[in-house]
Amino acid sequence: MATYVKCQQTLVKWKTENPQPAKIFSNKPSLKCKVCEKELLYQEDKGVITLWHRIRHDYNKEPQKFEHVFWTCRGRCDDVLSQHIRSQTTNLIDGWEDISDVMMPTIFIKWVMSIMNEKRDGVIYSDEAFNSLKEFLLQVFLYISRHLTTNEDKRVKSLIMIPASLGGMGYDI
Repeated sequence: MATYVKCQQTLVKWKTENPQPAKIFSNKPSLKCKVCEKELLYQEDKGVITLWHRIRHDYNKEPQKFEHVFWTCRGRCDDVLSQHIRSQTTNLIDGWEDISDVMMPTIFIKWVMSIMNEKRDGVIYSDEAFNSLKEFLLQVFLYISRHLTTNEDKRVKSLIMIPASLGGMGYDI
């Protein structure tokens, strides 16, 4: 009996440390790089999600508006897409997140709550940006409905130490 319990505990720990996507939808989750079309979810470095928003000149009168939401491989693909966007317009700036960070349950729910709060505060998303954001959240959700791995727990604790104004989860004082 003791051997069985130990095996069960080992299996539970292994499943926590090796999360698999939930089988909620009929299709496998997929996030393909917008530049090279490489599948991001099945590689170690899952790339970045970049949100492009309009530059505001009067923060009191102009709402924040997101025009594009893209996910790419980190590095070359991200640079190529950034250069393309910047060659098309000069009135957009970007912010990004590591996809692997957003795939952590704690970060994911923080992200969803931030989007809801922004929408309530009048932040606008173009149809393209909103549809892309929904697609991203649906694909990533299958990976987040689970326990944190040991490394993710450590990462969340380090992100809490960074003030929110600098992109972390901590509170600004």
